[in-house]
Amino acid sequence: NTKKNYMSTLNVNTIKSQSTSAPTIQNSSGTEVGQFVKAFLRYNQQTDTMGQNFNISSVDDISEGVFHVNFATAFSNANYAYTFGSKGQVASGGGEHTQVYTYFAAPSASKLQVGVFRPENSAARADDERVCVIVCA
Repeated sequence: NTKKNYMSTLNVNTIKSQSTSAPTIQNSSGTEVGQFVKAFLRYNQQTDTMGQNFNISSVDDISEGVFHVNFATAFSNANYAYTFGSKGQVASGGGEHTQVYTYFAAPSASKLQVGVFRPENSAARADDERVCVIVCA
């Protein structure tokens, strides 16, 4: 017996779940092997503008270096995973870079508080022109 492997390409406009939960990505044995990103955002703190985003209803600029990401569709709980990225440079000439963290507030099902800090001074926050947030659940 020779086992044949067939490759297929699914080319559709829409993938729709048969329930209210997101579709799952499974291998041929039915084991889940992947999930979809549940929310993402590219945000300019200096101009308080959202760039590309998905499942984000708004961003609240709280103070220098601190903002809330508000989800358009809340999660069932706050046990989601998130990651951040940033441009990093907040002053011309280099040397002053940012680090992005959740900031003095635990994530909730409906929002995530984010803080952008300058690591050369742990008390100094900064508005970065390019902060990215990705959420998986």
